[in-house]
Amino acid sequence: GKGGKDRYVPLAPQLLPLLRDHWRTHRDPVWLFPARWQVPEMRGPMSARGVEVAVQVAAAECGFQKHVTVHTLRHSWATHVLEGDRGDQRPAGGHRVITLGEIFRRYGPAYRAKFGERLSASQRAAMAAIEQCRTEVLGGQVYTCPRCGTVRYSYHSCRNRHCPTCQHGQAETWLAKQQALRLPVPYFLVTFTLPADLRPIARQHPRRLYAVLFRSSATALQQRAADPRFAQGAPGGQIGMVGVLQTWTRDLRYHPHMHYLVPAGAFASAEGGWLPAKGRFLVHVKPLAQLFRGKLRAGLRQLKVEAAVPPSVWANRGWWTAGRSGVARRP
Repeated sequence: GKGGKDRYVPLAPQLLPLLRDHWRTHRDPVWLFPARWQVPEMRGPMSARGVEVAVQVAAAECGFQKHVTVHTLRHSWATHVLEGDRGDQRPAGGHRVITLGEIFRRYGPAYRAKFGERLSASQRAAMAAIEQCRTEVLGGQVYTCPRCGTVRYSYHSCRNRHCPTCQHGQAETWLAKQQALRLPVPYFLVTFTLPADLRPIARQHPRRLYAVLFRSSATALQQRAADPRFAQGAPGGQIGMVGVLQTWTRDLRYHPHMHYLVPAGAFASAEGGWLPAKGRFLVHVKPLAQLFRGKLRAGLRQLKVEAAVPPSVWANRGWWTAGRSGVARRP
């Protein structure tokens, strides 16, 4: 396995007879799942790509509409484990699962005692909901098997949108709706980053500043894509986009930034048709960043917080070109 570690997973009773039939009919002298090489000297185990193709073929035969990978199977098993009772410290996919709720229950009181004054009311409410999710605090139901007498407790969910345990299904539903809206064209990934000097202000006024970040970035992208002087790949029409705000990095650093998925094309109101984009770039980076910087500054001025921003922030040309690799290039 990955990292030189073995993975132990349950074997479904329905799978064991299939494996036995496979061994009897396709037995290889060395490998349990050999690759299909015609040359004997090149024989070896099935490649990673071969496994991926087999999973995709099986998914197509089952009629799955979503894109399925090998990693999907692993996380599907982990999801079933997490959906049962509390899901704390249960083995799933070869790993020992510790949920966010268990972490909050164990370390939350000490964290709030030390940093409680820096938490907002909504953050405190989210922590409390996640700590209580699928525990006896919220109550639940008791199920008893009439045959064997097994008793199982099923506790209620907190239904807080920040809870990864009980809101996983809601997130999947949202993603499925977004997938249904996708056009059969390539897409660009556009990223706008909030400068480091503005992040303390974002912490003080998160709701208002995030709204300014959304509005400034979306408007700047729309205007530059509609201007043929700066739209290198865009045809100069009205583009569509799906935006997602991310406030933290994977290593838990506060880093507000916007990600947009933009179809490689635009709607031309004059012609009344679709104009496909050309090339691998949507718009020029520097004109887009300049417009974004100006709109962001105007938004902060309306919020009456521009005075708290050092003048060097607006004079520094580095921050607004930091996202060059992800601003306008087609993935």
